[in-house]
Amino acid sequence: MHHFILFLVLILNTFPLSGQCWKQISGGSLHSLAATPNNRLWAWGDNAFGQLGKNYNFQAFSPVLIDIGPDWGSIDANYGNSASIKTDGYLYIWGSNNKGQLGIGPNAPNLVKVPTLVNLAKWTQVSIGNEHVLGIQTDGSLWAWGNNASGELGDGTQVSSDHPVQIGSDKDWIAISAGNHFCFAIKKDSSLWAWGDNQFGQLGDSTMQKKIVPVPIRKDKKWKQVDAGFRHTLAIDASGKLWNWGQGAIGSNLPGTFPKSTPILVDSIKLWQKVCAGNNFSLALNNAHTLWAWGSNTSGQVGNGGFGGDIPTLSQIGQDSIWQDIATGSNHCLAIDQSGELWAWGFNVQGQLGQGNTLNLYAPTKVSCPYTDVQVLSAKAPAAQLFPLPTKDVLYLQLFDNQTHTIKYRILNPQGAEVIAFQVLMEDASIDVTALVPGVYFLQLQLDGQNVVQRFVKI
Repeated sequence: MHHFILFLVLILNTFPLSGQCWKQISGGSLHSLAATPNNRLWAWGDNAFGQLGKNYNFQAFSPVLIDIGPDWGSIDANYGNSASIKTDGYLYIWGSNNKGQLGIGPNAPNLVKVPTLVNLAKWTQVSIGNEHVLGIQTDGSLWAWGNNASGELGDGTQVSSDHPVQIGSDKDWIAISAGNHFCFAIKKDSSLWAWGDNQFGQLGDSTMQKKIVPVPIRKDKKWKQVDAGFRHTLAIDASGKLWNWGQGAIGSNLPGTFPKSTPILVDSIKLWQKVCAGNNFSLALNNAHTLWAWGSNTSGQVGNGGFGGDIPTLSQIGQDSIWQDIATGSNHCLAIDQSGELWAWGFNVQGQLGQGNTLNLYAPTKVSCPYTDVQVLSAKAPAAQLFPLPTKDVLYLQLFDNQTHTIKYRILNPQGAEVIAFQVLMEDASIDVTALVPGVYFLQLQLDGQNVVQRFVKI
């Protein structure tokens, strides 16, 4: 009995019962991208253009690891592309390249399925639009590439580019958002600028004519965040007030049924910290850490427990005051709570909600943490991850030191009984668990003489 108690104590001290799983999220049209606190990158959902970064084209219904090292920084996903700036400042992008939106030159293929370096410049921000991309370099300069049919590159032409072109010569840009063929950027002085397609008034300049260079929006106001959607725009001013314009914009508690080409105040009472514009719906997070949504609810993306029709005014999602970050795809939503748990709801035809299926969800539903950092009992053992979690057929162990190791493993049940005896880990680092019945198990590793115990769930 003493040995069994010691075994349980060892287990409880070698894996986290709970903890922060996610740090960043971003939604593409039909896929999702997320980063963990250890700067590793995961993706799931549609993969028709290689946007999951896995060098294949079939979709993933649960998060899969993009295994190009543990040093990913800021991320963005939209339409058929994904991008990330590594912690060293280099920008990588992957997915569709039909209009040169990967920015990697004239001889690139139409699809690139793995993260690919854009150039040797250093970047601080990236924002993916529909067939075009915006970026800010470390010197504060603004760049764009891809489709320019509507002036979305902001360079005074309508000539598309397969490599980054600078927008003007200013070097005081601090924030960007690329939407459906239109763009926004904020300068250090908190002024807001817009360009590109404007047939729905989404630029907010009181016209419906496209602009091929940046034009100022509401010079009388200062702005701190903006998000360009499909046909509308959301923004938060420097005082924390929430605004919107374009098709479906609402204001003064009136339904948004026609395009509005100037910024309309949505709410004058609450203070807001982040907004996300989807395909004719909106998601917003206020300073009280509550979630709100409005607009089209065809797939449950407003998160009120139902679906169908339009929600014409702000609707609170649940009653919790726990939310830390938000993101939207075309018709799905993602949110991280203050404990680092990830939640998803809305349209799910390609598995973009990360639930292991394609069922739409009408209220926030937790996405299982797909990995665990293996908790080693000695600092001599290398950093490692075990995934996917939970698993159905196969577990994979990934080490991050690029060294060759001799690894043996066995699997035990919660009572400490051995269910799979010690054996050498396969060269592809796979562990076959198909013979196990669903339940909780513990993986014991012998890694270069160090003992490691890790919990996992078989489904």
